[in-house]
Amino acid sequence: SRGAALEDILAELTRLERLAHQTEIAIRSVRQRETLSRFAFETALALTEAIESRDPYTGGHCRRLAEYAGLMAERLHFPERELEVVRLGAALHDMGKIVVPDSILKKPDKLTPEEYAIVKQHCYSGGQICKRVGFLMNAYPIVYHHHERWDGKGYPDSLKGEKIPMGARIVAVVDAYDAMTTDRPYREALPLDEVWSILRDGAGRQWDPRMVETFIETVTIHGDPERGIHAHGDSELVLPGQNGFNDRS
Repeated sequence: SRGAALEDILAELTRLERLAHQTEIAIRSVRQRETLSRFAFETALALTEAIESRDPYTGGHCRRLAEYAGLMAERLHFPERELEVVRLGAALHDMGKIVVPDSILKKPDKLTPEEYAIVKQHCYSGGQICKRVGFLMNAYPIVYHHHERWDGKGYPDSLKGEKIPMGARIVAVVDAYDAMTTDRPYREALPLDEVWSILRDGAGRQWDPRMVETFIETVTIHGDPERGIHAHGDSELVLPGQNGFNDRS
């Protein structure tokens, strides 16, 4: 009957209205999460840039690392939420340097073993800050472990190979690249040929070989105009020979 058909239409309209309302709530929730995520990331960058301001040589270091690490995570097909964590961890990785005195941070000469031991504490200090601040908690494994080595000879826990969190393995590579390609108080930026050689040589010992190759592919595709490297799509980047790297970053 017409009355029954009208009731069915009204019931369907009510169902659609309810669905639309639920969708609106879900979209609003996603937007709030995205806003909070952006807020967390920008706050993290502000924190680290305040620390970087103590040393003019490292200006922009954490922002560049967040960008490189995000592009690598994208290339490795990380889910969006994990990609955000990697970017956050990269931005925060040196936050613990707040405990390192300026006299060590800006020292133009080689560090003494005692001074180097103080620098190494930045992983622990940064990790503790992450643990105590709710929205930074997910970045803890990256901040704490970004100086581990693939061969188990890194710090703070001498983790080896796949036991090192993947985000920390990504940051280890991009951190080394950025450190080598920028001027520091104790040395000038290295030539790009030498940087590529050191990364390639350290793959399988200092760094995860897969992360080194992924980083090289990422730079090949996206370029790095600051270093005179221009994007080449999916073409191969031909790199030279071999070496090894140790830095304070």
